Amino acid sequence: MAMTLRAYREGDELGMMFTPESEADYHEELVLNQKHLKYDETYTCVDKKGNVCGVGSFCWQGDKTYYVWALYDRDRGHKVLREWKKLIDFYVERGNILYTYSSINERQEKLHKFLGFDKDEIKGDKQVWVVLGRRLAQS
Repeated sequence: MAMTLRAYREGDELGMMFTPESEADYHEELVLNQKHLKYDETYTCVDKKGNVCGVGSFCWQGDKTYYVWALYDRDRGHKVLREWKKLIDFYVERGNILYTYSSINERQEKLHKFLGFDKDEIKGDKQVWVVLGRRLAQS
């Protein structure tokens, strides 16, 4: 099924049935996360029927660095991964540094490795993942 990325529209995430990780991350700091979705560089992935499969946000941190996070639909979230990879590659190609946090488990490890992130440090109970602007030049 073909996926399309488009600009985020306020409330896109409300039609999704979140994965357990997305549910926890979204509600952990609900007001802050809603501001990130609304004001940062945020994209929505929809299938050809218009169903929201995932929402990803790139939060500029200054210089060339972005904090990246995403919400996934429980049933369709896996379908967005190729689109996210293209988007991440676009940012990396521009020389940006991207980082994110995730719970520590095998599923998250596979997801981040597929997207091109490398493990960095552990902060509390979260794994920090980083991808540097150099990655495409080395491929």
